[in-house]
Amino acid sequence: MDALGRPDGPPITVEIQHGPPVRADAGRLAQAIENLVTNALKFGGDDGVRVTGQIDAGHWALCVADRGPGIDAELLNRVLEPFFRAPATERTAGTGLGLAITRGIIDLHGGTLNLQPADGGGTEAVVTLPIWNNDEAGLR
Repeated sequence: MDALGRPDGPPITVEIQHGPPVRADAGRLAQAIENLVTNALKFGGDDGVRVTGQIDAGHWALCVADRGPGIDAELLNRVLEPFFRAPATERTAGTGLGLAITRGIIDLHGGTLNLQPADGGGTEAVVTLPIWNNDEAGLR
């Protein structure tokens, strides 16, 4: 087992910038990110997963990228629909709900979830979350 309590397998690289907080339910947000990383490990091949986070245009932008075979461009939005499973994944266990639930969690936090092809192959799941503005929260 590695430091995360998972069997030895593809590496997970994490590079997150320090910055202002987001307003979020920590448990639900962790669930969403864990699901994205788990999917990337499951379908991304042996090259591992890279998780990056940075401030981008007044939002947090979190990217979970793999170097696997990727998702056909015409299916990128469909895999976010409940119960839809890409044909290449139908032989693996799963209900087709994980990404739909993940998108719902991100939506409820005022953010977005987009899937796109990664440079060099694979898929990137890009989450954007609004930065917490203390003035909007009534804090000063």
